Amino acid sequence: MSGTPSATGSAAKSAVLVTFPEIESGFVGTETWTHGSVSVVATGQILYSGALTQAIIVSALTTPNFPAGTVMFQED
Repeated sequence: MSGTPSATGSAAKSAVLVTFPEIESGFVGTETWTHGSVSVVATGQILYSGALTQAIIVSALTTPNFPAGTVMFQED
């Protein structure tokens, strides 16, 4: 993800479209994503996680994405 997120206090939200890779053509059926997380690629350490406010349904050849300003993180 590029762009500078906007932050207020202990919350931040995405400044750009967040796009995931296209789901492979060999994927069978559909899957519902209800939760997400942000992790460190090198270690797998999860920095943030939580439920999505709206589930995302994915299937073969779909490209899941979140419009700018819709991915939000807040620290307690």
